[in-house]
Amino acid sequence: MRTSIVVRSLVIAAAGVAIPLLAQAGSSVQTGAGALTATAQVQFSITIPQVLYLRVGTGSVYTGATPSYANNGTIDLINFTPTSAQVGTGTAVAATAASGDLANGIETAAVVSNSGNVTLNATATGALSDGAGDSIAFTQ
Repeated sequence: MRTSIVVRSLVIAAAGVAIPLLAQAGSSVQTGAGALTATAQVQFSITIPQVLYLRVGTGSVYTGATPSYANNGTIDLINFTPTSAQVGTGTAVAATAASGDLANGIETAAVVSNSGNVTLNATATGALSDGAGDSIAFTQ
């Protein structure tokens, strides 16, 4: 038992001495009179984490020199005010001028990623609902 502890200690000590020899910095030594030049090389490895940013509506700044990818709890309202003559006809109704973050019912939609191609899909799973039991099918 005592032998294994001694052997283990020697192996650990030898590894501690040998490990610094595995990595050496680049160097160049020049001697003599007059102007001298010495060069060396250094290699760096920088790991940048993958990022996926999705913005729909009001949100943080995602363009320019200083983007600020942050959570934003603002919920934009897109408002429609059809006349009684337009209701049930199936014709398009424009959103009100103040609707959406860009006005006239227009919402910003942005996807920013540094991890390759990104696909954004939208799926409607049911009718539009007002929360009080009234609904309108997306086919209208």
